Amino acid sequence: LVARILLDDSNVHRHSTQPHIMPGLPGWGDLIEKATASQPRTRIRSVPPASTGGAEAVAVTETRARSETQTTPSNTQWKASNVALSDPRANWKERCEVLEAALAMNAAGVNQGTSGNVSARVPGGFLITPSGMRYEDLKPENIVMVDAGGGYFGPLLPSSEWRMHFDVYKHKPDAMAVLHAHPTYCTALSSQEKGIPAFHYMVAAAGAKEIRCAPYATFGTQALSDSIITALSGGARACLMANHGMICFSNNCRKALDLAVEVEALARQYHIATAAGQPTLLSDDEMSVILAKFRTYGKQESELAGLGEFDRKHAVIPPPRRDLVSKL
Repeated sequence: LVARILLDDSNVHRHSTQPHIMPGLPGWGDLIEKATASQPRTRIRSVPPASTGGAEAVAVTETRARSETQTTPSNTQWKASNVALSDPRANWKERCEVLEAALAMNAAGVNQGTSGNVSARVPGGFLITPSGMRYEDLKPENIVMVDAGGGYFGPLLPSSEWRMHFDVYKHKPDAMAVLHAHPTYCTALSSQEKGIPAFHYMVAAAGAKEIRCAPYATFGTQALSDSIITALSGGARACLMANHGMICFSNNCRKALDLAVEVEALARQYHIATAAGQPTLLSDDEMSVILAKFRTYGKQESELAGLGEFDRKHAVIPPPRRDLVSKL
């Protein structure tokens, strides 16, 4: 029940090769194939069509993920760019990534139907799945552009939850992709207004010492968006939403889905643990150490110099490198 989490400076790098909610769940490419096998017309072009007048999409077998070395965007990305925001062929790579993540989250069992939504930051705003449309029926050109002022382009309405995506990008400059879904165990916990405490060290994969539950507010409202932003304070990259579901962000769509899968796995594990009583929780001090280890996970020795003393003290300790031993 461990998801692959491959996050950069502020996150842990996991080494499993595929996300799991249930044993035997296929990898990303397999999820895309599963989601689109019965709907050939929903498969995704690797390049935009010359025009959008009825061109059918063609197959792709793997995601075109954003570079793992994506730098943190500056505020200038919220300003209008030279790219025509109304052009459905602009930012084609990100359009494909959003659609692939939407298809994959349903195939993975993280979401059902059209209740979830996925977005990706692009210059001038963000791209998001449209409202109330089956992902199997979408093409990349159907993904909706929302600009920095909260307006949208094109004939399709953006997701009814566009506002919380808008505010995550506004308040979290390191967010490059946002995923909202209604996973079974996350939603069950949220219906009791419960978050996920530090019963397992992997809770820190979501960026904080616990995964909070944002207080309830009606979907699509500013009140819900404000509640989510508060729950995502202190470095958190995921939270539950009372009587609703969960939301998370990362530095590309694939990683956002990986994190969503991990949070759902933790919710399931916590549910099982509490069925037998109250699980022992890790201390606040121990979670501070875990977070420090996550911040150093996967970093080369030269990269540790820029970290604080506490992080360096608790850095993940690798074995000695044998090929650098001096020869006598």
